[in-house]
Amino acid sequence: MFFASENILISVTLAPKLTKKRRVGLMLKRPGGVKVATIMSELDVTEPAAKALIGDVRREGNKVTLDRKTAVYKAT
Repeated sequence: MFFASENILISVTLAPKLTKKRRVGLMLKRPGGVKVATIMSELDVTEPAAKALIGDVRREGNKVTLDRKTAVYKAT
């Protein structure tokens, strides 16, 4: 979508905002899954915040599993 104002053309993107919760959802769908430490470093959040974001993704209806041996979370 484009807007013109005083001979200046401005482009507006209509793509949805990539929130932290959305980014965690995408990380969980990676082929190898994701560890909490990876979420912490990529999003600059604390461990409780990273786990809360995983819970938010789960509450949205995604099935999230944890491999306790490797501490890897995955969404299916």
